[in-house]
Amino acid sequence: MMSMDLFFSEKKSVSSICKWGTLGVLALFSCWNAWGEDFTSDTQDVEITANTEWPQGNHHVRSLTVRNGAILGVAGGSTLTLTGALTVQESATLLLRGANNTAQVDGVWKGAGVAVFAGDVNVTSGSVVTADGQGYQVTGDWNGTGPGAGATGNFYGGGGGGYGGAGANGNGAGGAAYDYDKIVCPIALGSSGGRADNGDKPGHGGGAIRLFVSGTLNLNGTISANGLFGNGDFGGGAGGSVWVDTSVLMGTGFFQANGGSADAAAGGGGRMAVYYTTGDAFSGYALSTASGGTGSSSGQVGTSAFIRKNGTERHLRIFQSMFYPEGTALNYNTLALENGAVLTVDGGSTITVTDLTLHSTSTLIVQGANNTAKVDGVWKGTGVVVKAQNVTVDANSRITADGQGYQVLTADWNGTGPGGGATGNFYGGGGGGYGGAGGN
Repeated sequence: MMSMDLFFSEKKSVSSICKWGTLGVLALFSCWNAWGEDFTSDTQDVEITANTEWPQGNHHVRSLTVRNGAILGVAGGSTLTLTGALTVQESATLLLRGANNTAQVDGVWKGAGVAVFAGDVNVTSGSVVTADGQGYQVTGDWNGTGPGAGATGNFYGGGGGGYGGAGANGNGAGGAAYDYDKIVCPIALGSSGGRADNGDKPGHGGGAIRLFVSGTLNLNGTISANGLFGNGDFGGGAGGSVWVDTSVLMGTGFFQANGGSADAAAGGGGRMAVYYTTGDAFSGYALSTASGGTGSSSGQVGTSAFIRKNGTERHLRIFQSMFYPEGTALNYNTLALENGAVLTVDGGSTITVTDLTLHSTSTLIVQGANNTAKVDGVWKGTGVVVKAQNVTVDANSRITADGQGYQVLTADWNGTGPGGGATGNFYGGGGGGYGGAGGN
């Protein structure tokens, strides 16, 4: 039998109540009976030194330390509120689980993670705050779950799960990206991969972490919501969501919301948004990723953003990938693409900034909308409007709309647009025209 103690700075009989251990899974039901439905004691400092599980609830303590290699699991749908500091040290793990992650609720996907509110947070090197594999999960017949679940496919075939980026295709289609209205405040779970006829199970999606810190987040370990590996021919799970808001961001660690890899089709990346006021002492910007998983076909990269706050000002920095859907009004004081980042903005959108900068082989892709067919009998294709006082594009970086005009997506391949080339047999389609006429 494994046992543990909750250590309190104020000696009370509660400490003797909170001591159990069966099969390494430790419950706080006695504490709930003693203190009410939720674990609430704003004057107590709690220390976890052995594997422990806290059930779903609204948990309030003054401070919480997880150490000595222990794992503290907090049930999905919970909130954890600390008036003081949260410390995860000595190779310990704070595991933020998922809820409503195996099936729909009233016909709707309502998966939820855990929200943490703290004065300060310190995650030391080798320690983690994680929701890896805590997103949508598969049970029973192993069909994929979640709004971006990979489709079932036979022979090397389950599709990868999707969320921030689409899952890869197997014989079953990869799951689509979703939750476009919450790109910079992500809260959803990553979807699972799809099933196949060879393997144990699809990869679970990543869970959802919301971390709000009024003081300093000192991150020297990892905060992650990664999807899991798809075994055999099953698809990998999509990355989940990481939403962080802190006053001071510092340390040498990093954030992750990566898709799960697979032998076959991998999961898409998740969504990550980190807000901070001061971040000069943080070195993990370029190390933080929402990558798609790798496999025989790889998942699509998700979205990741670092947003510096200064009063009402917002300064967006992108180090990997970001996507905004059609019709977005994007307003920032500064917008900076760094480290080879790619920002894709769909047609019909407007970017309004004071300073726009692209560094280190970064790319701004401005896409087209209404570019495959007429709207109400009229060609109404549109691109993206960029309004900026200053624009800097360094060597090897670019702003591009290449190939984003009128497109042919239908099976009959007829030309599109007011200057679409005419159909012709045998080496015969005409070239499209606009500023100059297309060739015959």
